Amino acid sequence: MERLGLLRIPPMEPLVAAHLLPRLVPSPSRNPTLPAKTDRFQSTMTERSYRAAALSARALNVSSLLTAYQAELCEDLSSNPGPAVLDEMAAITDICLRVQRCAVQATGKAMGIMVVQERARWLNLTNLPDREKEDVLDMPIVPEGIFGSALASMQRRCESKKKEDEALHLCLP
Repeated sequence: MERLGLLRIPPMEPLVAAHLLPRLVPSPSRNPTLPAKTDRFQSTMTERSYRAAALSARALNVSSLLTAYQAELCEDLSSNPGPAVLDEMAAITDICLRVQRCAVQATGKAMGIMVVQERARWLNLTNLPDREKEDVLDMPIVPEGIFGSALASMQRRCESKKKEDEALHLCLP
């Protein structure tokens, strides 16, 4: 699986990383990392998304192999009807359904991670503290927009901050 790229995203080549980031000291014991915290976060999200998509690909591959086997059993059923063949087909159907559920969940996870990545890119344009960014990134995902339900929370925070600033200005001479 590792050789086929079906477990994790291919690693960054140390020599290429050293060329792109000359101040980075190449180390054979660990993979090169990006210097900025936001870039490292994006890289982590990309890795998670890739793993979820790879899981989905593996699950769909298993499903296709099982379906092919099931087709062979259907042919056998016509020439040799018996409870053993029917039991085998029922077991394969059950496994196929479980594998397909896994593929659907992994694909949904990859899609969710991609939305979080896009939120993070846009949040990097703000001057919010990291703690507030993390809260926004953890908000539920909805199809209406990248920020969706997080938008109302962001507006409330902005309004309370504005009120705090106004109160502070009233207290100052």
